[in-house]
Parts: sequence; structure tokens; C-alpha cells
Amino acid sequence: MGRQWRFEMSAHEEANGSSGAAQPEAQADAPKLRRARFSASEIDAGLLRLRDEVYAFAPTAAGGAALGILVWVVQNFEQRAYFATNALPEDVRRRAALYPLGACLLALVIHGIAHFCLRSATSRAALALSIQPWALALVSTPLLAFHTVPSVESQVPVFLLFTSVVTAAIIGWAAYLFWARRSSAAEARALAAPGRPYLAAAVLGVLCLGYALYLSAASIAIHRNLGSHLDLAVYDNVLWTTADRPFLACDICAGGTHASSHFDPLLVMMAPIYRLYSHPETLLVLQSLWLASGAAFVFLLARRTLGTAWGSLAIACCYLLYPPLHGANLFGFHSLVLCVPLILAAIYFLDSERYRAYWISLGLLLLVREDMPLVVAGVALFAWASEKRVVAVASLLAAGLYLLTVKLWMMADAGLIMAGSKSTVSFAHYFKHLIPDPDAGATGLIVSLISNPVYAVKVALHPEKVEFALLLLAPLLFLPLIGGRKLWVGAWGVAFAALASRKAVYSPHFQYSCLIFPALFAALPDAILRLSEGGQRETWAVVAVRRAAIVACLVASLLVSAKFGAFVKNESLRGGWERPVWSLNLSGSQRYRDVLELARLIPDGASVASSRGLLPYVSNRGNVVKSFREAEYLLLDLKNIDAKRAKALKQAKQEWKYEVVETRANLELRRRAGKNE
Repeated sequence: MGRQWRFEMSAHEEANGSSGAAQPEAQADAPKLRRARFSASEIDAGLLRLRDEVYAFAPTAAGGAALGILVWVVQNFEQRAYFATNALPEDVRRRAALYPLGACLLALVIHGIAHFCLRSATSRAALALSIQPWALALVSTPLLAFHTVPSVESQVPVFLLFTSVVTAAIIGWAAYLFWARRSSAAEARALAAPGRPYLAAAVLGVLCLGYALYLSAASIAIHRNLGSHLDLAVYDNVLWTTADRPFLACDICAGGTHASSHFDPLLVMMAPIYRLYSHPETLLVLQSLWLASGAAFVFLLARRTLGTAWGSLAIACCYLLYPPLHGANLFGFHSLVLCVPLILAAIYFLDSERYRAYWISLGLLLLVREDMPLVVAGVALFAWASEKRVVAVASLLAAGLYLLTVKLWMMADAGLIMAGSKSTVSFAHYFKHLIPDPDAGATGLIVSLISNPVYAVKVALHPEKVEFALLLLAPLLFLPLIGGRKLWVGAWGVAFAALASRKAVYSPHFQYSCLIFPALFAALPDAILRLSEGGQRETWAVVAVRRAAIVACLVASLLVSAKFGAFVKNESLRGGWERPVWSLNLSGSQRYRDVLELARLIPDGASVASSRGLLPYVSNRGNVVKSFREAEYLLLDLKNIDAKRAKALKQAKQEWKYEVVETRANLELRRRAGKNE
């Protein structure tokens, strides 16, 4: 731009309202021309330089301040609760403020000296770019310090999940800035290289084995500290009776069969292994191994989509770190959790068009439980969206025929929710808000959805369900939400959790989340690919985005798992209703040993009933019964008898005389001595 000039009117002209152009004789009073001190172009250039300096020094200032906070935390680690409470004396707080201020000034001075010692603008820009990723990574340290606060996971779980996501996003951004500097084609190809798949697979195998061993030990520790519940007793008894009784026979189930509540023929595959060591611990170990195998299919799905072995290994690690997986694993044994690897396998084989393996995995999935056809319907929707229309229709037909067969001929009640009776178990109470009349069954649920959809939305958006959704998605940075068509596989699980009134269904500590999170892990690689602009791997920027997203997911999984998972002691994790035994005391509590000693006093041919909490410790017998009145021996925990069992015990005492065989603390073994006259 050329020179800029401006006019200034004299005070005389302003006072008289005259114009120099109207009076030629007043040339002495003409407007004076004066050159501006700064031109507009110079001002613009100065502002741009100021902006560049701010961009160059801002990361340094923020990183330096964060480093100061980190130093304070290291020196005052016992006072880290300050980050959650802000409760320190004023003089201590002021001293704490000096750390980030001093570190910020020191970092700016060092950067400033280096900056002004460099002569060329290119060198200065290169210095600023090299500082950015490290400074940005340091910015996350105050949030990391917040994660070390004791009990914060039970006090502010939602905010902790939010900080986990933000921390992971910041570190992912720093990783992107680091890798984005590698702009040459050779470096891009090196970053995009698939790596060593066999070595990555070997590492994954070791990690899966470690997961299975640790979670097996944790499950056994809960069991041997008397933390097991009725469901473990049921499955233990079902497998005990498999050798010489009708299929799915169960002495402690309604109607004498587990088909009164669930039909899960896949248990037959476990029966031969169970017979080698017929104890509940066998089921707990088998369940941990089975769930660990799901990581292999997560790895295969990620490698097929992203093409990188080590990135796929990182995503498989996210699966092994996943808190809802740990909660389901630690809650005794349930046939429902067996669906997790099979859902992932079905998705992988369908996606890779290996149809023989797909149909095998789909068949095994249907055998998990009677409600698996609803999961298979989601798989069929995924197949339809993938333009595999023949496979979609065939899968849906297979699921429908299997559901009809099971309901009409294998189970005592053909209803989807079933009606309660002496021979069946109703699940209407799972939806008590939407099925106010338990006898209405599934029809009542449909009527509520059609006639009162606003109330159904209210039920679906219950605050605890929102928190449950956050815990499902936060370890994966919410990325599966943009993962596309594979999310259809989790449709039934989402609908079940949204409509249910029973808290266990929308809790990460129970088995029901297994219907949802396999779809999330299957969709995660697709979401990362979508972030990287369709996977154009020849460009360095795309590679950097993809790698940064994987790093961010791994960091988020580590942070959330540390406060909600099974590998680091915390106050959030439960296995069902029970806290884990963090010491992994495999020898069990003294009460557990007392229960075993009392159980050994029961003759082999005698029938036994027990209070509800002790059933898993006598369920591996051929003569355990549900009713006190039918049992020759009663094993009782005198301080842990619910109202229903207390009433049943009172009725049994009215009919029979009992004598005490032996007492251990609050545990008591009684023998039936004869009828009351």
C-alpha cells in the first residue's frame, strides 16, 4: 500500500463552519496535511507478528505452569486431595501458587533467550513447533494429578470421567502435533507400515493370559471370601447335574430346570471341563479365559480396518482395560457373558466375508441364551447396511426360527418376558415402570411405548442410565458413536438398558453391559478411520490423526480403568453387589473355611438346603434342594437370612424337629431329627 494521509480541520474553520474549498482567499487557513505515524500495513504486520509471538510462547507458558503444578504435587503428594476440595490453609495455597507462576516465568525466559538468539524466522518457527507437543502434554498434568485424589471416583464420578476424556484428548492432540511434523513421504510410509503382526499377536497373547489369570484370581478371591450369590450356585448345580440328569436340570431352580428362566445349551461345551474339577472355581476360571479371548477378535477387527498391528494391539488393550468387562467378569458366572467373543467373531467374519466361519459363530451365539436372536437381529441389520442382503435375511430367519423353537418346545412359557409361576420365572419386574401390571408381559411394554412415549423417554434418560452411558463411552472417547453401521449390533442391548427399571441392567458391575460394548469395540476402528478422512494412508497428516486417536483412546482407557476397573485398587469397582478382594486372598476367609468344614459333615447321600448366601458353597452336590422342608440338613448363616428364607425356616421348624450338629461363629449345621407331633 502507498502512503496514507489524513486531514485535520483548524479550530477557526470548525468554529465558523466554513470550508477551505468555498473561500479561495483563505488559503492560509487551508487544511494542514500531516503524515500518519504508522501506516495501516505496518499496523497489520505488527499485529500479525504479535499473534505469532503469542502462538509461539503460549504453549511454553502453559506447559511451564503445568510443570510447576507437577513439581508441587510430587513434593506435597499427601496433600493432593487439594485438587478436589481446595481445602488448604491460605498460606499453603499461596506457596502452591508460586510453583506454576515461577515455572511459567522460567520457561518463558528460557524460550525467549533461545527465540531471540535465532536469527531467521524459519528457525524460530521450528523451535516453537518442536516445543508445542511437549508443552501440550505437560498441560494435562494437573488433570492427571486430579486422578490421584483418593476416593474421587466415588465422590464425583461424572466429573472424573469428563476429566479423563479431556486429558486423553489433550495427549492425543500432543501426539498429533508430534507426528504431524514428519511430513516427508518416507516418514509417512514408515508411520503407516503395518508393523510386525506376529510379534504384536504374541504380545496380545501374553496380555490376554495375564488378564485371565488376574481376573480368575480376583473372582476366586471374592468367592472364597463368601461374596458369591445365587446365580453362581445355579450354574454350578446345572453343570453338576449334566452328567446324569436331563439337560439343564437344576435342583434349586423353579420347576427343577434352568429352562424355567433361561435356555443356554452352550453350557454343554463347558461340562466336560467342569467335570475335571467340579467346583465353582472352574466356572470362574473358564469365564475369565472366555472373555479374554474377545481381545483377539478386537485385534483382528482393528487390523483389518486400520492395517496397523501395533495400533490394533493398543485397541485390544483398551478392551482388556474396560471396566464394564471387569464388572461382568467378577460377578460370579453367567451364561450371558459368553456372548461377548461370539458377537465380535460374528462381526469380524461377516465383515471379512468368511461366511462359513460366520455361520458357525452365529450358531454358537444363538446357543448362548434364549434372547440371543434379538442380538442376531442387530447383526442382520449390520449385514443389510453392509449391502449383504442375502446374509441379512438368512440371519434374521435363522434367529426367528430358533426363537420360536426354543420358546414353543424348550421352555415352559412361550412369552418373551414370561409369566411367573411355580415352573417359570417372570422378567416383568425388569420393566416394572413400563409394565405396571406384571401379568401383561411384553404386551404391556408395547402398550406403554405406544400410549405414553414421553414417560418412556423419561425412563430412558434416568440420571443413572446417563452415567452408565458415560462409563461405557468415556474409555473410548465417545468415538464409536461415529463408527457407523456396526453399532446396529448393540441395538437390543441399548433398548434393554433404556427401557429397564432394574438397576442391575444399567450398571457396569453386572453382566448386562455385555449386550452393548462388543458393538462399541467393533465400531471403534471404523470411527478412527473416519476421523482420518477415509484412511488415505499415503498422506502424513492422515497417519498422524489415526495414530493420535489410538493413543488418546489408550490413555482414556488407562485413566478410566485406574479408577473404575479391576487392575488398580479403587472404591468404584464391584462384582455385582460385592467389592473385590484387592489382596487376592485365595485361601479364603475363616468363614469360608468354616463353611467347608460344616459341609464336609453332611453325608454324601443326604439332602441339604442353605440360607441364600451359602448356596454357592454346597451347590456342587447331587442332593442340594431349595426348600428347607425337603432337606435333611440345613446349613445356615444366622446373621444373613432374608425375610423370605426366615419365613420358610419357621415353617420348616413347625413341621420338623432339628438338632444342632455343629456351630462355627454365626454358622450353624442342623440335622432333621423327626416330625413334630
